[in-house]
Amino acid sequence: MRKMFIGLLATFSLNVSAQQPLRISAELEGTGEQVVVSAYDMQTKNFVYTDTLQVGGSDFSTKIDLAEPMQVMLTNLRIGRPAGRVMIYGVPGETCMLSGNWSKYAYDGSAFYKELGEIDNALENSPERQRLVALSAKCEEMAKNGVDRDSVVSYFQLNAAADEEAYGALMLDFVKQRPASEAVATLLPGMEPEQALKAYELLSDGVKNGRMKSLIGPFVDRARAEAKRLEAEKNVAPGKPAPDFTLNDINGKPLSLSDLRGKYVVIDFWGSWCGWCIKGFPQMKEYYAKYNSKMEILGVDCNDTDQKWKDAVAKYELPWKHVYHPNGGTVTASYAVRGYPTKIVVDPEGKIAKVIVGEDPAFYTYLDELFK
Repeated sequence: MRKMFIGLLATFSLNVSAQQPLRISAELEGTGEQVVVSAYDMQTKNFVYTDTLQVGGSDFSTKIDLAEPMQVMLTNLRIGRPAGRVMIYGVPGETCMLSGNWSKYAYDGSAFYKELGEIDNALENSPERQRLVALSAKCEEMAKNGVDRDSVVSYFQLNAAADEEAYGALMLDFVKQRPASEAVATLLPGMEPEQALKAYELLSDGVKNGRMKSLIGPFVDRARAEAKRLEAEKNVAPGKPAPDFTLNDINGKPLSLSDLRGKYVVIDFWGSWCGWCIKGFPQMKEYYAKYNSKMEILGVDCNDTDQKWKDAVAKYELPWKHVYHPNGGTVTASYAVRGYPTKIVVDPEGKIAKVIVGEDPAFYTYLDELFK
């Protein structure tokens, strides 16, 4: 699970009524002069609680009034600088006891956190996790020694695949063994979408609809959307038929991808807010002038207002065809767009010829080879 290396993020929301205290008691080596305690609402993407504790040693404690489970972050400050962070699932009415240090810590406390500690300890000490952590450390060392990012990512992906799959299966086994456990529900955000959805179906109705619902429900919705995107990604590959779509052009008239059949078409997913999209326009204009007798560019503006889109087309003097993708539209999902710009080259028969994510010089090399 690549997400394990950036922390498991929960999806929670805060209700101002019926609050109960979450009590935190910690003994963490290396604690500085202050600890910042924050509660973060992933739905609104806002910190809804922040407090700074003045501490004089490794021991500290605090209390937060919560209405629903939330992500709680403890930030260790030494001489005013961050020196470690602990992220926990804060559950109202429970007591969380932490021990260890700011890099490796254990859970204890009330029943929820005792069970969470058991699960976390078993996963932490699994051979799969140990190998993945060692691999992650090696990749960090490679990056420090100047190995380029793409090579590091490729090395990790190549060597992590088997252990990632096995680690995911291990988490799924915990859900199978403890379907009525609230603590086991916190594993879902660390799973790949397909596994998370399997885990959700295994959970008891009591867990799905109980106090952990604010964690499970929104996350499962996102997992379902991501699963659909991954399925679409399989279909957006060279040789596959390009999904047809119809959107309004710059004059408010409907324009379909199939209307452009007979030429190569570059579908350019972009937005006026996208810096790399803007940086790529000069070279795109150069290549459009060079090859417009053989290809058409169809700009699909995303995540903009109608006016910002039109203003950007005029400002940058973009000479190709343009359509507007409104919020809630489905075209980006059908093309599995995960970054901007994304360029999809469609051949004259309507099949996908090339997919390029990002402003990549390889796109222009490809056009030169295609039309030479």
